[in-house]
Amino acid sequence: MLKRSDIQSSEGELQAYYQDLEAQHLAPLWTQEPAGDEPRPKAVPYVWHWRDLRVQALRAAELVGTQQADRRVLLMRNPGLQGRSSSITLTANIQVVMRGEIARAHRHSPAALRMVIESQGAYTVVNGQRIPMYPGDLVLTPNGTWHDHANPTDEPVLWLDGLDAPLVRFLDAGFQEAY
Repeated sequence: MLKRSDIQSSEGELQAYYQDLEAQHLAPLWTQEPAGDEPRPKAVPYVWHWRDLRVQALRAAELVGTQQADRRVLLMRNPGLQGRSSSITLTANIQVVMRGEIARAHRHSPAALRMVIESQGAYTVVNGQRIPMYPGDLVLTPNGTWHDHANPTDEPVLWLDGLDAPLVRFLDAGFQEAY
């Protein structure tokens, strides 16, 4: 019959063993704090109102040009998290490109999606393919693909960016390159 083993070691023997493990950058799992009996997320519920986001995005367009910031983006930061994320694995951002502007081509390891909120015919280019952007459109940009954004219209274009950047950072797999 199978059973659980019961080995009685002295405290001295165990401490010597643990020191040997430490010297080899090892640790016994059985001495570590357990994860707990329920999740304890740090992210908290929060709402950003479009009426506020739009005003701040347009104000950014008055204060910062695309020469100063390749991408004029407002990060929606979850008040419960350290850093610049909306959730533990995703960012949500508002980007604005004004009339006659272009955000230069770049690529990065996070995948991105863009939900177009306001546009009269701006576009994004993904790996050389021009994609028109109109309200309600969802534009996907796979990781590692070259992309830029341009607005030849008289009205601003605004969209919601979603990227898996926090997950990519956690996996230590991030890169970004500008053209």
